[in-house]
Amino acid sequence: MAARLRKCGQPMSLWCQECGHEHTCETKCSRKWCPSCAPKRGNARADRLRVLIGSMRWPLHVTLTVPNIAYGECSRGMMRDLMVAFRRLRRLQLWKLNVKGGVYGMEVTDSGNGYHPHLHVVIDCRWLALHTKAPVGGESKEQLKSKYKAAAEELQAAWQFATGFNEHLSIKSRRCDSNAASEILKYALKSEDAVKLQGRLGDVFRAMDAVRMCQPFGSVRGVKVPTDQTRKLMCPNGHSEWQCAKTIGREKLRIQWDERRRLRLEIRARDEARAERERLVIEMLNERLKESV
Repeated sequence: MAARLRKCGQPMSLWCQECGHEHTCETKCSRKWCPSCAPKRGNARADRLRVLIGSMRWPLHVTLTVPNIAYGECSRGMMRDLMVAFRRLRRLQLWKLNVKGGVYGMEVTDSGNGYHPHLHVVIDCRWLALHTKAPVGGESKEQLKSKYKAAAEELQAAWQFATGFNEHLSIKSRRCDSNAASEILKYALKSEDAVKLQGRLGDVFRAMDAVRMCQPFGSVRGVKVPTDQTRKLMCPNGHSEWQCAKTIGREKLRIQWDERRRLRLEIRARDEARAERERLVIEMLNERLKESV
């Protein structure tokens, strides 16, 4: 793991397969916890999330937490247990009857009292309660406040049942738009939070690698997202096929480039000769036509 992170950001040379132009760039590890690669992954994820959340009619942001985990007790099962509890919550009537679909994102922070894993979930839900009726027009602020509190207590009880914990749990729910929600969900571990992490960081990173940190479910799962039409890297001569100089060797790559250049020149000369012969034949035919007339 350390070796993989150490190689990230190292200079790397790419050679154009057509003309031999050299381009210098940096390697990347693409790990979700890498301070350099995570922002790029997050930005790409945010674009996809905006489309998914934009397809929802009633986007609702729900935050689900579990008790903090001591620095020395982090294991691969830390995030898996949170995921199992979330699956159990989704099987309850409270969730099944009200939630059409959504997107979840898992995040880890350091609260100063241990690791704090939690879930950010954006769901397509008009009203998240089983026994409390949804608000209607004309109700007073006191009535609305009472209903919101009762609905929150229902969700709290359901989350307690799903996790098996009766204390040190917190839930929050609020309406949101696609832009705000995508910014919340796009990071599994923010760079500034990674710097603050204490204890054995390798255990935290392995726990994050053991699960999918962001995933759609329900009706949102079938929403089509346009593929990323990222502009290809082009050399000054307009070519876009590259090869890593390190993997093949500079000298061997130079030989391949010279051979390709020689073949291209031969093909060009052959095409020019064919075009010249065709031109001469056409001129001869035109002259004979004139003589016959």
